[in-house]
Amino acid sequence: MTAPCWKDLLPNHDQVAAMTPKQLERAAPAVENQAVNLSYGVAAIGNLLASAALDTSHDISAGKLSANLTDTGNRISGQRKRSKRGNLSAA
Repeated sequence: MTAPCWKDLLPNHDQVAAMTPKQLERAAPAVENQAVNLSYGVAAIGNLLASAALDTSHDISAGKLSANLTDTGNRISGQRKRSKRGNLSAA
């Protein structure tokens, strides 16, 4: 199995050239939305790193921010699983 590549999510030149006008009409906003989302994500990461580097009063680091985000995601996933089982108590 090969590693996934982000470029595989996008149509290549030949696929775009073979698209019907209706397909092109639908693909254009999808590609634009993905570009905007990617740009916001990159900007957000830059902002987090800059904030972590500048804010020494709260002992924030990029590593702590990343770990905190991962922990929060894990808590949310666990809570969602418990809610599906009908057990909403904290674990």
